[in-house]
Amino acid sequence: MSDQRGFRCRVHEGNYQNEITVWVDAESIEINGNSAIEQAAWREWRKTFGSSIGMAATGCKILEEVFESEL
Repeated sequence: MSDQRGFRCRVHEGNYQNEITVWVDAESIEINGNSAIEQAAWREWRKTFGSSIGMAATGCKILEEVFESEL
């Protein structure tokens, strides 16, 4: 059994938004709940799209859990 769980998330910052998939340590989810997934999504967003543009309207929505077989 894998110790990583995958989630598809929609992240938006100002007028920019996109869906990203992140893999999060199962123990981290057990300890921190959804915030562990949201933090991973923001880290991936920053890696993919660069530094913050300073927009006030930001958000992260967890859409669904994904499995390696679905990718």
